[in-house]
Amino acid sequence: MFIRLGDRGRPHQEDLERPGVGVLRNVVISNIAAKGADAIGCSITGPPGHLVERITLRDDHIEFAGGSAAEQARRVPEELPDKYPEYRMFDTLPAYGFYLRHTRGIRMDGVSLVTKTPDARPAIAQDDVEACTLTGIVENAADHSRGKREP
Repeated sequence: MFIRLGDRGRPHQEDLERPGVGVLRNVVISNIAAKGADAIGCSITGPPGHLVERITLRDDHIEFAGGSAAEQARRVPEELPDKYPEYRMFDTLPAYGFYLRHTRGIRMDGVSLVTKTPDARPAIAQDDVEACTLTGIVENAADHSRGKREP
């Protein structure tokens, strides 16, 4: 799962101003069952200064490959505001489940995030996140933290 607000506005004529960044908000994704997700992880991100808002994940189950070492959990992905948005743009994320950055009002309810093989990263990592609500999250038994990622 890859949810990204990009900053790709380009004028259609050289003499016009560059359009501003749009918005990404009020999305609900529910009842997804996925197996075989790779080790990169999922992300919900916006560019610096532009929050992705009110994204709800409900009753979703994702099984990831896993297998990442602890140093991946400390990794800070580049911002890449001008890069074409695609799920591999940040490389392997600092969470095996979801990496949240520049977001407000994310809700996860009844979401299962597990790995096929052990993974040293947390299920969820957050940077610049406001009002995140996590309820009924199922994650690998070794995970103990869904809070802000340590620098």
